[in-house]
Amino acid sequence: MHELSTCKTLIHQIENAVEDYAECKIKSVTVLIGELARVDVDELVELFPLASKDTIAENAELIVKRDPVKYSCGECQQIIIGTGSDLKCTFCHSSQLTLISGTEMVLDNIELEQA
Repeated sequence: MHELSTCKTLIHQIENAVEDYAECKIKSVTVLIGELARVDVDELVELFPLASKDTIAENAELIVKRDPVKYSCGECQQIIIGTGSDLKCTFCHSSQLTLISGTEMVLDNIELEQA
């Protein structure tokens, strides 16, 4: 159940990001989660209200956007957007691919409203 600790870390990041806006209420929080990130999105969304209770993020909506996997081809230098199972460049068919994104979880947006 590492999603609960992930929620708590996310809430800590939210608190740091909005510390200068104490008079505002958080309406929603958007996170980008890479397709290869080892996060159970359904569980994260389910646990967020529990983890945010009695915090500045209480009653905020958690919005999750999936971020596709991106590779760089070592042969033709193209950027390929694919799935975690892509093994060849769609342009030159090389297998010299380097993963450049798709494993991260990023706090993307915090929507505030006047309290």
